[in-house]
Amino acid sequence: MDIFDQYAETIEQQLKCETIQRLLNEKSSWPVAEKNPFLMERDTALELGGYPKESLNLTLSSTNFDFGNQSGVYLIGDPELRKGKNNHLSFGKIVLIKNKDVEKDDIYNYLKSVEFADIRQHFSDIMVRMSSQKLFTNLRIGKKAMKKGFTIEKLGWAMYRCFLAQPQIEQVKIIMIVGDSPLYKKLLPVAEKIKDATSALNTMFDGMDLDCQSCKLSEICDEVEGLKKMHQQARTAE
Repeated sequence: MDIFDQYAETIEQQLKCETIQRLLNEKSSWPVAEKNPFLMERDTALELGGYPKESLNLTLSSTNFDFGNQSGVYLIGDPELRKGKNNHLSFGKIVLIKNKDVEKDDIYNYLKSVEFADIRQHFSDIMVRMSSQKLFTNLRIGKKAMKKGFTIEKLGWAMYRCFLAQPQIEQVKIIMIVGDSPLYKKLLPVAEKIKDATSALNTMFDGMDLDCQSCKLSEICDEVEGLKKMHQQARTAE
């Protein structure tokens, strides 16, 4: 489960010059909901991500991470979320996960379970729109949520607990970006590489196209150490 490790250093390098603050773990995180609420613009107090603002959704999982007491929720940007009348801001979410050992044949299923754990996070008076394929996440914070005392801390720790509830996840580090930042464009290429490598795993284990010469994902297999070896093992098992 360490085929993505080569991207961890890239992410670390991009973040090391940023001012990152750890968000306090409040006793009460933002309440979850059974379904994703639908909010019209007129019901929205604050929007994070979504056109025309920049957005990013990046998840990286490895058995080699060890966050220790650094596991938690962090923020790059203004914790007050908005200044003056600006109620639509760019938004990014980076999720770094230390997972338990995952068998090679189960890697793709594990990655999809992490994706579903992200997609299925629903929160009271907050509409979440996201796409792992398009690498964006968009949050509409309702006016009711603001009246109830919404904070980015409460939401971040609610997300944290949703991830940590998954049986194969040991540690989680969530870094949220709020407002304008060059990080969206800097991190997009590595997010796309992680997405493509996951697609390559899907191709391998679903047996969709095991001919390397005709497969459009062969380039990513050449780049990601371990993917080609796994592909060869999959072909041998056929």
